[in-house]
Amino acid sequence: MSYYANPHSHQCTWYPYNELFGASNVNWCEETMCHFISEPINTYSNGIYLLVALISFLFIFKKNNKDLNKLPLIVAGLGLVSAFYHMSNNYLGQILDHLFIFLFIFWCLTLNLQTLKILSKDKRNIFYITITSTFMILLHILYLNHIYFQSLIGIAAALYFYSEVKIIKQQAASKNIFLYLSVIFVTTGSVFSFLDLTRTLCDPTNHLFQGHALWHILSGLGLGFLIYHLGLRMDSYERDEAYVIKVEENNEEDDNEVSFSNQIISNEDDIEYFDEEEEIEENISPTSEINSSEELQVSEEKEEDENQLDLFNEEEEEEESPLNDPIIETYTDNEISDEVDNRLNDENTEDELEKEK
Repeated sequence: MSYYANPHSHQCTWYPYNELFGASNVNWCEETMCHFISEPINTYSNGIYLLVALISFLFIFKKNNKDLNKLPLIVAGLGLVSAFYHMSNNYLGQILDHLFIFLFIFWCLTLNLQTLKILSKDKRNIFYITITSTFMILLHILYLNHIYFQSLIGIAAALYFYSEVKIIKQQAASKNIFLYLSVIFVTTGSVFSFLDLTRTLCDPTNHLFQGHALWHILSGLGLGFLIYHLGLRMDSYERDEAYVIKVEENNEEDDNEVSFSNQIISNEDDIEYFDEEEEIEENISPTSEINSSEELQVSEEKEEDENQLDLFNEEEEEEESPLNDPIIETYTDNEISDEVDNRLNDENTEDELEKEK
């Protein structure tokens, strides 16, 4: 499965593995030796990544930030797989080398997008895995088509630094000094690597100085500056958040003090009102109490009189009502005359009877 010429001779240790996994798509200036370590200085120079990872880890460990803790681990992994790549000089090592480069760049990009509120925390892992996988697939496609896929690293770096530009507009320039140092070191290392690849600066037999080995040293330092830059930014955000929280707490305390003082004032008003009532009660004399009792008795008698008067009026109304009037009989003139005659006759009859006796 070798799409490129195997740089190892048949008797070399890594020859069968290059035939199995494929050869690298580039040949660096340093000659490939028929040893276990194919490219000595290109292999040893990866030790800078391990040193930077250790120092960065000690720096990040104090901050106890899980997001940044991944970066020193990725840098350490990059040092190991890059050393394996230059030691074996095959496609498998090259894939792993680029994988860890993408893991570092895209994790930094993910954190920046989260800082810019473009990416939420619950979706960042999906984005991180997706973009890394996409670039790795593109890498293999370019490899199969004999196209230099090293340009993918430049595209990934451009995406990251574009996000940095967006954030820089929101911050003071003094906070980004280590970012600028990182750019200077990585860019300078890229120039030496390009000069090595194009054989502009090249001595294949020199196993102490190589342009690509200088790329490892400068880029490793650049990654260290970048991690330090991100750590300072996180500190700044934490201080800002702590300041905001402190201001909110102070505002809450002020509100509580205002409400408490208002409560005290209201309690004092209540006490003053209660004292005034007590003073009024104390100022009331016994004479006034007697007068008040007499007034109460007079008012009660007045009410009784009014009740009796109302009862009397009700009785009069009942007597005057037509239903209670006696029946008055009426007679005509003839009836009256007849009645008079009858009574006269009765009297005459009684007189006669007396005479007979």
